Amino acid sequence: MPFDPEAVVTESELPEVLVARQPIFDRADKLVGYELLYRAARTAQSAQGADHVTMSSTTLINGVLSIGFDRLIGRARAWINLPAEFLLQEQWRVLDPTRCVIELLETVPANDETIAACRALRDAGYEMALDDFVSGAEYEPLIAMAQVVKLEVLGQTPASLADMMARLRTHRGIKLLAEKIETPTELAIWKTAGFDFFQGYVFSRPEIVGDRDLPPRLVGIVTLLNQLGNPDVSDRQLEEAFQADPALALRLLRIANSAALGTAGVSSIRQAIQLVGRGMLHRWLALLLAASAPRATDVDAERLLSAVERARMCEMLAIAAHRPRESSTLFLTGLLSALDAVLGVSIEMLVSRVHVVDDVEQALLHRDGPLASVLQLAEACQRADWDDARVLAATLGVTEALSVVTSEAAEWARRALLGA
Repeated sequence: MPFDPEAVVTESELPEVLVARQPIFDRADKLVGYELLYRAARTAQSAQGADHVTMSSTTLINGVLSIGFDRLIGRARAWINLPAEFLLQEQWRVLDPTRCVIELLETVPANDETIAACRALRDAGYEMALDDFVSGAEYEPLIAMAQVVKLEVLGQTPASLADMMARLRTHRGIKLLAEKIETPTELAIWKTAGFDFFQGYVFSRPEIVGDRDLPPRLVGIVTLLNQLGNPDVSDRQLEEAFQADPALALRLLRIANSAALGTAGVSSIRQAIQLVGRGMLHRWLALLLAASAPRATDVDAERLLSAVERARMCEMLAIAAHRPRESSTLFLTGLLSALDAVLGVSIEMLVSRVHVVDDVEQALLHRDGPLASVLQLAEACQRADWDDARVLAATLGVTEALSVVTSEAAEWARRALLGA
């Protein structure tokens, strides 16, 4: 299937993913973090119209996997709202405890189950804040485990909150956050009242940050969730499932980014699976499923097909060239080499958002290194440049296999991506 290098994906062809962020400051006006908030559209002023599970899962997926924490919050910490369902399912384990504060919504009941879940969260090294705090004796065990309690001060006075603040201060080390502060006068009042952290329109309205991203197929998410729950499914079978969905493969690489810190980078989809681990991968996919409500997001199917076809061609050419150990790495290289056109971003930006080994990066950015010749041959075949293809094929020793590889790669890609 020829690939048209002149065809450029416009940004509007991909759905926009959004997260709102609102800063939190300490008494010295130093930024301590951003609360991440759900927004369905750039014009939305609030999170109305969605349930807590949808809001939380969408914010996590968009913030971590699509936009990325580096761009969204920099070196600050993310304050992330968590509903009762995700607390009990321990979905917070997908997050880095050094970069996040977990906010428990006021809808989380203070019962034995949630208290045990909060104890597990605390023991795992996460900090916890109680959001929109509601007074009640049953919340004492949660307060005892929390580092921060958020109090809405809009319409309140220091006198009206004095008793509650005094009771909360009996818990050693607790910090109090005043939210919904609207004016400098109010800020001064609540600083004098003894609050530690501050949030509200006086600093900033929630700022919406957006990006364009390739949507995964629901069927691919469900298939992988089922496979991850089956101990008889091999890593190779999981790898094939990710290979069939470029959007899921790209998210896998982003998930592996944090897990890959301190390593030389990710060299293949299979390595990323092993690096992340099945348990963590299952949690991320469950969040992705919760966030993936059906939408009309028709991305150019031919470009997706071309990306998967190129990746498969690179993998098969490696085997034909008697380089089987590089086949998985070359699948990844071929896939990423075509996703820049699908996503409408530069290849430099795409590579900056995933963590790959140097050989993959060299091939993608400079068409250099040990993987470059295979990638260049696959690209030549897709643009039907048979003169270049014959020279490259001869150099790699795959001339006789070339026609079979190109036809079988096209057939595999169509079957994997379209079920045809």
